[in-house]
Amino acid sequence: MFGLSFWEIAIIMVIALVVLGPSKLPEIARNLGKGLREFRKATEEFKDTVSTELHRPEPPKYPPYLPTESPAQILPPTAGAAVTTPPVTTTPPADASTPPTTETK
Repeated sequence: MFGLSFWEIAIIMVIALVVLGPSKLPEIARNLGKGLREFRKATEEFKDTVSTELHRPEPPKYPPYLPTESPAQILPPTAGAAVTTPPVTTTPPADASTPPTTETK
């Protein structure tokens, strides 16, 4: 554990007991344990998130369905009405004396 032997850990514990006192040492150890637990939990959640994002398939570049029919075939027909275009009226030149003509496309 961290490259420390049993005797080194024991000496650190004795020094902590002398410096902090017997009343504060359990409280500090408890808080240190809670902090380490929260750190491990956050680390595991981060690892899971990274792993999930790395293994997620890429979204398709194109839509999965492209219609093969023309828009006229996709739309429902109107109630038997024929589709007509309105007549286009052209204006005559200023010097002409003929009335405007009506054209249909």
